[in-house]
Amino acid sequence: MNHVEGWDSLRSLLSDLRGATADNITLMRLLNRVKYNIDSMRQDAREGVPKNLAKLFKGKLTKAQWEGMHYGIGKTDILALGMVEAQALLEDPSSVGARILAAEEVLQKHAAPLADRYKTKARVLARYMVRGEVTSQNLLKNARAIAGLFGEVDRPKPENIDERVEPAIEKLIALYAYELLPQSEQEMLQDLAENQAEGLKAVLGMTETLRKLEEEKLTQVQTDDLAVNQALNNGWAGFLPEQTADGAQVVVKDISEHEHMISRGWVRIGAYNGDGNEGYRGKRAYYQSSVAGKSPFRQGLAQSVHSTFRGTNVMTGRSLTGMAGTITGKKAEALAQAISEAKAGSLDNVPNGEYLIPFFDGKGNVIPKQKSNGFSASTVLH
Repeated sequence: MNHVEGWDSLRSLLSDLRGATADNITLMRLLNRVKYNIDSMRQDAREGVPKNLAKLFKGKLTKAQWEGMHYGIGKTDILALGMVEAQALLEDPSSVGARILAAEEVLQKHAAPLADRYKTKARVLARYMVRGEVTSQNLLKNARAIAGLFGEVDRPKPENIDERVEPAIEKLIALYAYELLPQSEQEMLQDLAENQAEGLKAVLGMTETLRKLEEEKLTQVQTDDLAVNQALNNGWAGFLPEQTADGAQVVVKDISEHEHMISRGWVRIGAYNGDGNEGYRGKRAYYQSSVAGKSPFRQGLAQSVHSTFRGTNVMTGRSLTGMAGTITGKKAEALAQAISEAKAGSLDNVPNGEYLIPFFDGKGNVIPKQKSNGFSASTVLH
């Protein structure tokens, strides 16, 4: 076929599908070799790191103990306290109250007019991190967003925020999250700290390294300061990279599309009640698929590479997991306006629901909102 006249279009199409042409075949072979090595390293990390960590514990840990460390160390973002304080807290859970008071005093001293709002925002975020519950109509994802009270009435100007406020909020988020852990889980972690010190220190060290690697990502992104700020404004506190089933995806669709979704390999997994502020009059549902999200063919040389930071796309600010769709256009603008005019404090501590979650541009202004996923990723996607 390569030598048949008139088949140029077909040859061009096949080259696009393969990603290789006569001009770039050498480069493609090199890229394939690099990709193979990278995939091998990833696979080794997935399988080798857990095995190496397990060897540092005395005897085989139970599934509950591993899950306890996942939530108690990872999801709580306890390393925001620093290695020494995090370890001390795990060894003495009863000290959490005093540590919370100390962090709250910093806010009271350096941000008195907004201290109560900061504490409330930190608590609802901690609840989301540990329990997956959305109890705010303007859930802010990290200490930076909370310090700026992004999207809300009477938000402070960046230049007026004391430099000690954001670190204090970051600590509070972690402490509130730890406080929400069941007592049995806190006691289990305490037992590991006392009787499995070497293994627990290794897990803490790995988690601290993961946090630092996430921060370093932004120094490697070839983009402008606004995009970096956008990533910082939207990155999730307590984010941990998790491996989901290959191609797994969850979306929200109107039930009128049910037959079409089923025919494409999607499975309805539950009703989506949504946020009343959307003003949606129809009925919708969650659909999950392990195949629909897969690309039908391998991309060629020109591929879209998306930099991520703490579970968000650096260039768009959108969350990569746990969300079921996006609200855009005039509807998003109207929702953002309503949020910005709401009475201070009225948006938080509402009943757990599927509220829209905002994401922000580099200046902390609301851009389109995403639909929070009523199912936890561990339940739906794994």
